[in-house]
Amino acid sequence: TPTPTPTPTVNPLIQSHIYVANENNSFTQCDINESGLDETSCKTFTTTGSGALSYPIGVAVDSNQHLFISNFGDNGITQCNLDSLGNVDPASCLTSTISTNLNPEGMAIYNGNLYIANNYTSSNLALSCSLAPTGINIGSCMTLSSTNVNNTIRAEDIVFDNYHAFLTDYQYGYIQCN
Repeated sequence: TPTPTPTPTVNPLIQSHIYVANENNSFTQCDINESGLDETSCKTFTTTGSGALSYPIGVAVDSNQHLFISNFGDNGITQCNLDSLGNVDPASCLTSTISTNLNPEGMAIYNGNLYIANNYTSSNLALSCSLAPTGINIGSCMTLSSTNVNNTIRAEDIVFDNYHAFLTDYQYGYIQCN
């Protein structure tokens, strides 16, 4: 008998909200309902202090009710807590600088890790950081690099299927990693 294809699990927070990083150092949360995007529900947030955004680009949501925002301007990741309905608590946002050789853009969560596309010109295509119930574990972050690509790769986004990672690059299109 054929092996059944696993049914993907979708984070229920993602089903009810969409989060958008805005280049003006803010992010927007909108509700999604049966009809689609409810534009009247959209709220824009800015963060200050240790959670301040700096040219945010990418967003990801984990299963432990955390919103992650990549900050291209300060080489960091901002983590915000979500309530049980998926609403953002802006006062909970904290930014951590990961590396000076990282220009974080798109992000994806796969297999318990947060993957961050690196738009810094190097052979370091992305960063992988483990996730804990409390959020990102900065000390666990490691670079994912390749000797099979030239050093002008500038990854902009990252997605996964069941077998591969795919990174988009502004110059070469995309890169498939096994």
